[in-house]
Amino acid sequence: MLKGHRGNVYSASFSPSGKRIVTAGADKTVRVWDVSGQQLAEITGHNGSVYSANFSPDGKRIVTASADKTVRLWDLSGKLIAELQGHTDTVWSANFSPNGKRIVTASDDKTARIWDVSGKQLTVLSGHNESVYSARFSADGKRIVTASMDFTGLIWDASGKLVGKLEQHTGGVNSAGFSGDGKWIVTASNDGTVRVWDLSSKLSTELQGHLESVSNASFSPDGKRVVTISSDKTVRIWDILSKKVVILKNKLRWKSASFSPDSKMLITLSENRIARIWDTSG
Repeated sequence: MLKGHRGNVYSASFSPSGKRIVTAGADKTVRVWDVSGQQLAEITGHNGSVYSANFSPDGKRIVTASADKTVRLWDLSGKLIAELQGHTDTVWSANFSPNGKRIVTASDDKTARIWDVSGKQLTVLSGHNESVYSARFSADGKRIVTASMDFTGLIWDASGKLVGKLEQHTGGVNSAGFSGDGKWIVTASNDGTVRVWDLSSKLSTELQGHLESVSNASFSPDGKRVVTISSDKTVRIWDILSKKVVILKNKLRWKSASFSPDSKMLITLSENRIARIWDTSG
């Protein structure tokens, strides 16, 4: 368990090595931990809740997104490297490109934006009609998928050109992410469904079982499973081939769930500000 944040914790993710974890919280801080639960660093500087924190592919930097409308890049000691300014409302997510040279962000200002790591804004992705909650690169760095409250997911090339639309949800789309091989996208929606999209045909398969809105869905790095989080107080781990589902139940709502780089562990966050690490290898 990871205990230390004061207030809600919104995200938790592993480093590429799987040896460290970074968390982001309503207390305006970001914290770095080892997997035993020992806090290694507390990063301060944001002036609002921090909703997203992720390691760079080389594990040497962290990018954070905040209600203060900024995105910040840090080293592991908490030294500020760059501040990305341009969004005009809350920034919900920030993720590195696979080569670590670019960052994509998503905001309540209805845009996603691409930046270089010096803080220079490269492209504004304008196409959504409502808040954008999620933006992620494909594993080859050639595409980006965004998720919005306008009920859609949009697919862009790396230059910012719109190349595809995902339009079957009947509620806001909270998250969208590629599979490791880039052949699939998984989306999570307030309509209570999760959809897995085949990018060659643009057809989707619905993963049914959640009873309320689904706040996040992501593939395991090996592409064999999908983990989802819902307001129904369950986390579900779906095996794509066998269709088997493992359900993690809680008395409180879950805030976050993400796989380790080797797909053998899962880290979850719940409303009581406690993070747990689960063995999902067997």
